[in-house]
Amino acid sequence: MGNCMVLRKKKKKKKKKKKKKNFFFFFFFQVKYNMSIELEKKFSDKRIKQQHPSFSPIDRDFIRAIKNGTLRLHANKRRWTDIIQTCRLCGYVSETLGHVLAHCKCHASMWHLRHNDIQNRLVMAITDYNNTASVRVVSVNRRVRGVDSTLRPDIVVDKMSDGSRLIVDVTVPVEHAHDPCRTRAAFEKARYTKNTKYRPIANALTCQGIRTRVVALIIGALGTWDEKNAETLKELGISTLDAMALRNTLCLQTLKWARRIYVRHMTMGKRNTPKH
Repeated sequence: MGNCMVLRKKKKKKKKKKKKKNFFFFFFFQVKYNMSIELEKKFSDKRIKQQHPSFSPIDRDFIRAIKNGTLRLHANKRRWTDIIQTCRLCGYVSETLGHVLAHCKCHASMWHLRHNDIQNRLVMAITDYNNTASVRVVSVNRRVRGVDSTLRPDIVVDKMSDGSRLIVDVTVPVEHAHDPCRTRAAFEKARYTKNTKYRPIANALTCQGIRTRVVALIIGALGTWDEKNAETLKELGISTLDAMALRNTLCLQTLKWARRIYVRHMTMGKRNTPKH
C-alpha cells in the first residue's frame, strides 16, 4: 500500500509540471503574437508615412482600414456575420466602398463638390504655374461658342504655340485597391467615354479651322494617379516639378473627399435606421 501511495504522488507531481509547461508555452506564444502584431502596425504606419507624409492620422487610419478591409460596410461585415449586403441608403445589392464613392446617388452633391475642387485646382495650376504664357484658359464649365451643343466641358484651353485647342475634362472613376490591372482598365474606360462624349465638339471646331483634341485628367476615387496625366499636364504648360506638386495635392484632396463621403454615408445610415 505504501509503495502505491508513493507512485500516485509522483504521478501527480509530473502532471503539475506538465501543466506549468503548457501554461508558460501559452504565455510565451501570446506575448510573441502580440509583439508581432505591434511590429506590423508600426511598419505599416512607417510605410504610410513615407508614402503619404502630408496625411493626417485620421487619413492614415482610413488608408489602413481600406487596405485591411475593415471598413464598417455591409459587404465587409459579410465575412464575419450573416448580415444583409444591401446598401443602407439606396438599397443596392452590395454595399462596397466603390458603390459608396461613385454609385450611391445619395452622395451626388458630394461627388459634384469633389469634381469642382479638382477642376478649380487644375485651373489655378494652369494660370499660376504657366510662366511662359503659352496656354490660355478660354472657358471653365461653359458651353463652347460657335458649336451647337448643350455639353459643357470642364476646361477649354488655347495653345499659343501652334494655335490648337484642348478640351480637358476631369473624371474620378473607382479604382480597385488590390488589383492594378482592373484599375488600369477602369481608367482606360473612363478616358474612352470622355473622348466619345466630347468628340463631336472637337470635330465641329476642327471643321471651323481650329484643330481641337480631347484629353482627360483621371484620378481614382481613392487618390490613385493615372500615369498618362503627366502628358496632359505637359501639354497644359506645367513643368515637371510643378506637376509633381500638383499631383500630391490632387491625390491628397481626393482621398480626403473619399473619407468625407464615407463618414457622411455612415452618419446618414445611422439616422435612417429605425429605432426599436
